[in-house]
Formats: sequence, structure tokens, C-alpha cells
Amino acid sequence: MDITHIIQALYDLLNADNQFATNSAEINPKYMKRLARAVEILKEHPYLHLIIVGHTDVIGSNSHNQDLSLNRANQVSRYFQVYGIDGSRLTVDGVADTDPLFEGMQPQVRLVNRRVSIEIIDIRRFQPQAGG
Repeated sequence: MDITHIIQALYDLLNADNQFATNSAEINPKYMKRLARAVEILKEHPYLHLIIVGHTDVIGSNSHNQDLSLNRANQVSRYFQVYGIDGSRLTVDGVADTDPLFEGMQPQVRLVNRRVSIEIIDIRRFQPQAGG
């Protein structure tokens, strides 16, 4: 499988079942299984780095949601580190409720917005090529 397909598979794995319960940074069991599979892929491809961004729904103060979103991203980062992924490969951020997938106050909309989103970076693309 070429690197484009590996990155797409990893992206799909990390950006599904990634929701959190209201006011919680606890990783749900379904997502934990996905993270475990992602760890194996990341161990095989050490040049892949992750940007982990925590999100919240619109309920709660800006300051509380900012802290909660960062806690969600940090929980996912800690999971990766506990299972052997070096912290230098992980960047975390929290954006509270500023980047929702969907607008609205319905419970199902709020659930989808309480998530982490993860981008994958192939750092080889940003390293200077030798001899040039």
C-alpha cells in the first residue's frame, strides 16, 4: 500500500467514533479500539506526525469549553504516548466550539461536535532533499 493510501486509512480510522460524552474527556471504548489500531500503523511509519484537535459542543462557557477541548486532545495524545508513540510526533490543540461539524442545539448535533479531529502530516514532505 502506498503512503497516500496509508495516510487516508489512518485518517479514516482516527476520525470516526471519536465523540465524547457531555462534559467529559474520557475516551469512549469504540474509539479506543481505533486508536489501538492506529498505534500499530504509526509504529510502522515513524515519519507520520499527528495534529490532534479537541472540540466541544456549544453548551458551557467559552473558558470551560476551551479547557475541555484541550483536555480531550491531551487524553488522545496521552493514549498514543502510553502505547509507544513519541510525544514529539504529536501536536495538540483545543478549539472549544469554534469549529463545529454541524450547527444546532439538537442532542445528535451536539454529540457529533464533541470530538477530536486528527490530521496526519508526513514530515518527509517538509525535509530538505540531500544533494540538490
